[in-house]
Amino acid sequence: MRLLVINWFDWTHPLWGGAEVYLREVFRRLAARGHQVTLLCSSYAGGRPDAVEEGVRILRRGWFWTFHLQVPWLYRRHLAAERWDCVFEYTNKVPMLTPLYVRAPLVAVAHHLFGATIFHASAPPIASYAYLMERLLPLFYRRTPWIAVSESTRADLIRRGIPRERIHIVPNGIDSTFFAPPAAPHKLAAGSTIAWIGRLRRYKRVDVLLRALPLVREQVPEATLEVAGEGPERARLEALAAKLGLGASARFLGSLSELEKRALLQRAAVLAQPSIKEGWGLTILEAGACGVPAVASDVAGLHESVRHGETGLLVPPGDPVALAEALVALLRDPARRRAMGAAARRWAEQFDWEHAAAATEALAAAAGSTVAAQPAGGLGTVPHRIAAR
Repeated sequence: MRLLVINWFDWTHPLWGGAEVYLREVFRRLAARGHQVTLLCSSYAGGRPDAVEEGVRILRRGWFWTFHLQVPWLYRRHLAAERWDCVFEYTNKVPMLTPLYVRAPLVAVAHHLFGATIFHASAPPIASYAYLMERLLPLFYRRTPWIAVSESTRADLIRRGIPRERIHIVPNGIDSTFFAPPAAPHKLAAGSTIAWIGRLRRYKRVDVLLRALPLVREQVPEATLEVAGEGPERARLEALAAKLGLGASARFLGSLSELEKRALLQRAAVLAQPSIKEGWGLTILEAGACGVPAVASDVAGLHESVRHGETGLLVPPGDPVALAEALVALLRDPARRRAMGAAARRWAEQFDWEHAAAATEALAAAAGSTVAAQPAGGLGTVPHRIAAR
């Protein structure tokens, strides 16, 4: 099949995140299966306009702030003449309204919807615009098949007015051979490192974790925090760490390679994820595959990736005291931490990128055959069980 993917970023962009990991892992596998995959995404300084990465043809066009406004023109100028068997639009950030101008079979992909939480992530004018654009989803995408990465995201889409039967769950995967416990398993029980991994955005609430750290260190003086990732909040968070007097107990590592990320997880005692909104929580799976339990906010997405009391602990969002208490409970109890880490490993092993790629491939084929069988303008119904695990 000839497959086109439209997403704000590719996985080499400085601001890549979980959605780009998902995109890369699924579509590089489809390219390896012989499908022709093209990705249209925004450009960035140092990124070549045309490239091939892991079998995927990448067209970097437009600019970060206006990419979604440029996509219709970019599509018509560069891509509309090509015969696509399926076009995938990742609706992260702001939807690009592809049903208005894409005539090929179309599938929308949602990791999570911001809703009102966008006001915790962006300045009010930008947040208001993104919030209003999300409200347009049922108007333009009601007849479009959707991929959601979790039950939480599907429920969010249904609340927005997308019919349940249009939404297909294709969960995140994990490479559980790469992400694995350290060769010396005793390290998992002996450490006192708290890890955080992600993009430094306001809604991730790393500030809550920083405020929790002094409370943790009152009972576990050797506890340290390692923050991995870049983003617009880094300078503010580093200033907060200095104001709290955290010193060397809180380290900002910047962006890490996959090898460096795995090394961080393998030396960590626990992963913290205080975000107030996630579609799933891929880093929780990665930590779990390394035998590391998580302490996370009890919010949509995260309460699916963490099995409370079994693979980690869930705490009220935005509460540094509750977060600190949960972290201390695990740091001071190596046996419990080890048992939760083993359970987290078993949980992570149930998720596989090959399953995600196969489900996406089947949905693309079904969308194309359904459109071919319909009169012009009719999209038909794609069975929502086609991508079920």
